[in-house]
Amino acid sequence: MIYNLTKLAFWLRPYRKFLYFIAALLVGNMGYRLLYLTSSGQVDDSTTMLNLLALVWLALLNLMLNVFVQPHQGESLKISLFKRIKNKINQWFEYLLAMMFLLLTLAVILLSIRMIRV
Repeated sequence: MIYNLTKLAFWLRPYRKFLYFIAALLVGNMGYRLLYLTSSGQVDDSTTMLNLLALVWLALLNLMLNVFVQPHQGESLKISLFKRIKNKINQWFEYLLAMMFLLLTLAVILLSIRMIRV
């Protein structure tokens, strides 16, 4: 599971600046809508909510690109006991992050489905 997430993050790594650019455009669009359209009384909540949902997806992709950068190094038999314990703790921490990432992805999918229905 972690290997697949790392491979996907490695594949998406060249598009990182493009994701930042899209996020900046969405934030600018939301700022424009909140500042100028609110004062004129033409508020469209559905577009703002879809922009917010797109920002959540972009944040999730950015999290994946930053967390799953390197695969876990294999253990060597010549390393000390404390180093092996440290490697095991790091491996469990990576699994915990992967599970949290998958739970966040599931929550964003459910949120997307609920927002598209409305």
